[in-house]
Amino acid sequence: MEIASEHGKGPGKEKEGEEDVATFELQVSSVGISTNGFGDFSKCSVVTDLIHEEDLIALGDTMQGIWDSFIHQPQTGRFLVFAIILGRLCESMTREYRQIIKRLFKDLDLDKMFVSLPSGEFGSDGLTCDAVIHLPR
Repeated sequence: MEIASEHGKGPGKEKEGEEDVATFELQVSSVGISTNGFGDFSKCSVVTDLIHEEDLIALGDTMQGIWDSFIHQPQTGRFLVFAIILGRLCESMTREYRQIIKRLFKDLDLDKMFVSLPSGEFGSDGLTCDAVIHLPR
């Protein structure tokens, strides 16, 4: 998911007197890994906007090293390559979701309902799913 502004300016950059309307856009990624019958030739395709092109190129070099190291265990090599790609996608999605949560907290005034826990306990930014609900009595 990505936050986009109706005015194309992004969150919190509206002009004076003009309301910035946020929309959420669905982003999809696809990973395909295939090998020949012997497992000695592998091909990996990643289609995503979540990982920058330079990072994908560097990731390709990393994956080549893994496949070279596990030439006699292709199943293990495929799993490690997939796990690394999945990890990168999860890191990117986490950054996106943090931005969404921050935007929702701001727009819905959720900071008045939730009390963030100390940053040392559950998260580095203090904004966690384990926040304590603070409802008026």
